[in-house]
Amino acid sequence: MNIEREVIIDLLPLYSAGELSPASRRLVEEALAQDASLRQLANTLQNTTGAGDLNRESGLQQLDRELDNLLGSPPAPTAEEEKRTFSQTRLRMAVRGGLVGAAIFATLSIFAFWFDGNSITLFKEAFPQLVPPLLVAAAALWGLVLLNSWLGRN
Repeated sequence: MNIEREVIIDLLPLYSAGELSPASRRLVEEALAQDASLRQLANTLQNTTGAGDLNRESGLQQLDRELDNLLGSPPAPTAEEEKRTFSQTRLRMAVRGGLVGAAIFATLSIFAFWFDGNSITLFKEAFPQLVPPLLVAAAALWGLVLLNSWLGRN
């Protein structure tokens, strides 16, 4: 039977704690006999679970790094990287909010109207020369909103 490495890695903590059934224990031991990196990970885990609190903490960090290397996971970001990412996201959201507001204003201003006591006057009838620039501005602002959203995803 061919079991994926991830399944064996998931079973390693239970194996080192002695909590596996005999059949599962045999399965893990067979996988450990065939794979040196899994053996090293199991040894590290076994040393970690039997150590004191200080050694246990550093051992868990070591185990976490080894698991990341084994599974090809990217390293966890540092606190400084998380702060920078959060600040960039907050700035991008503020810019996006301003762009969306300006785009909505430019789009809806074309349909603006006012009542002068006797009649209702539409903006596009009172100032027809301003409608094309407002349409261009609205299209450009909506394009910037889309660009900002696209850049936020990449």
